[in-house]
Amino acid sequence: MSVTGSLFSSVTGLKAQAQGLGIISDNIANSNTVGYKNARAQFQTLVTQSPTATTYSPGGALPAPRLDIDKQGLLQASASSTDIGVIGRGMFVVSDRPSNTNGTLPIGTQTQFTRAGSFQIDKSGNLVNTGGKYLLGVPTNAQGQPTISNPAVTTLRTVNVGNVTGSAKQTNLLRIAANLPAVPNAPTRLTLSGTLDTATAYAGGAAGTPVGTEQRSVIYSSNGSGYQIDTQLVRVSATSFEIRIPTAADLVPLGTSSAPSPALTANYRLATITLQTNGTPTLTLGNAISFADGSSLQPTLEVSGLRQGTAAQQALSPIGEDQEDVTTVVYDSLGVAHNLTLSFFRAQDSAGATGNPVTNQTRWGVMIKDMRIAATGAPSVRFPLTTPAVGAANQFPMYLDGTPALANGFAQAAPAVAAPASETYTTVPTSSIVTFNSNGTQSGSAPTRLPFLPMTTGSVDFGGDLVTLDLGQPNTTGGLTNYSNQFGVSFIQQDGIPYGFRTGVSFAEDGIVRVLFDNGQSLPVFRLPIATFAATNRLEPVSGNAYRETLESGSALTNYANVAGSGKVSPSTLEASTVDLSEEFTNMIITQRAYSANARTITTADEMLNEVVNLKR
Repeated sequence: MSVTGSLFSSVTGLKAQAQGLGIISDNIANSNTVGYKNARAQFQTLVTQSPTATTYSPGGALPAPRLDIDKQGLLQASASSTDIGVIGRGMFVVSDRPSNTNGTLPIGTQTQFTRAGSFQIDKSGNLVNTGGKYLLGVPTNAQGQPTISNPAVTTLRTVNVGNVTGSAKQTNLLRIAANLPAVPNAPTRLTLSGTLDTATAYAGGAAGTPVGTEQRSVIYSSNGSGYQIDTQLVRVSATSFEIRIPTAADLVPLGTSSAPSPALTANYRLATITLQTNGTPTLTLGNAISFADGSSLQPTLEVSGLRQGTAAQQALSPIGEDQEDVTTVVYDSLGVAHNLTLSFFRAQDSAGATGNPVTNQTRWGVMIKDMRIAATGAPSVRFPLTTPAVGAANQFPMYLDGTPALANGFAQAAPAVAAPASETYTTVPTSSIVTFNSNGTQSGSAPTRLPFLPMTTGSVDFGGDLVTLDLGQPNTTGGLTNYSNQFGVSFIQQDGIPYGFRTGVSFAEDGIVRVLFDNGQSLPVFRLPIATFAATNRLEPVSGNAYRETLESGSALTNYANVAGSGKVSPSTLEASTVDLSEEFTNMIITQRAYSANARTITTADEMLNEVVNLKR
């Protein structure tokens, strides 16, 4: 019995070692398979119950393969943005077929689990790996929040990026950090911008037709003498306008400055502006003003911001002094780019009695100088600011200190000819008044945000939303400052984007799947859950380097990546096979020796049985 038993025991040994060699060969074959988990051949005894305590009945060995599914493989960098790995516990959830158009999985679809993250985008936009397994996840909203807070395997759908199209975002916030000089330079430039109606017939005549109200500025002659000057834009033909000093009393010397010599005549012409059909105005300067002290004054005039429009669009920005221009790109609701030029203008107030003013304050304002479609250069915006009542005091578009009309300062009486109803101005909201501390930073306790630019471009609208001008936090240097005597822009930022085309896909550690566009936009579309099991090594392997749950493994517990102990996603990496070739070849030698030894045992048992047969001879 014992010889025969040893013969059968060796046979089980041969079978067990043969299976062990099969496991080794499978490991070696998959040594370069992404996400492959090596198996190990373990053995258990096969015992035959002995009839007595003094006898032994050999049994043999049975193979007991062990899968090291929970073993972490080495993460290797990949050049593909759709390659992902898992750091820590858990697996990606996949299926052998993609979702239906309504998001549900087809009947009979198997839900499986894998660490093989070598995904690619197929012709339908689905993410599928080299094993033909479709990645499953939960759709998100625009803020990246998943539509299901606690996902289950049955609620997942195929991750699809093919149906995500580009979009545009209009500019809602424009941030500017700039230094406004604390010590003013002598202003020598006057700037005028806006849209003028050239289609409607206007009365001519010697005096012409005023457009808007008079504007007051402080300007300096060639030797630095200061003058308070009132100017007005006057129409002389359908497309021609003059910048005039209405009366001799509208040029007032400041301090010891001398009077004009010869004295000014009424409607003194500083310049003539002609609006061209291509939108570019031409400027012809008039005669310089001479003074008794031998100095002269011929202001530098900037009129590039003027353009033709319609009666509904007509809006004139007043003549300002020494403006500092800031140009940036903003986007409307269709993603059309517009070149917006803002001007920070400085005005020096006079607070003395009329006719004997004293320059005592430098005030800053901001206004829209120009806005044009970036691609064509065509004018693109009117200025729909609040319209003052006829006869109201004139105001600059926006004084940052919130006090646009001061006695004997910039407040002017209404002209004899009322301003067009579409001429518009605005003031700074009380909550957004800009004042400065003694250290040059803004004072106050809240960010300076000016609601302006409720702009329209005719057929293209900015959605009715105001474009907010953010001038920075108080008591910091991250916005407007008031240092030295040099204007400078630190940065300009805006939150609009043009229309974009899809360029790729990216993953985040928390499992957020984003679609990337060539305009810099990144849209979250899915979030990946990570499945964990009570007994991961009891999962059943299936073809395609995936696993399915069994009664022994327990049901899948799905949490989002990096939540509740689940592993996190490693973008642009692949998990290498856990096979160690040196260990496999060592095990191969051991298995071969064990197999040979079992074969030798069978040979020996055969010889012993042969001796038993020979006893009869």
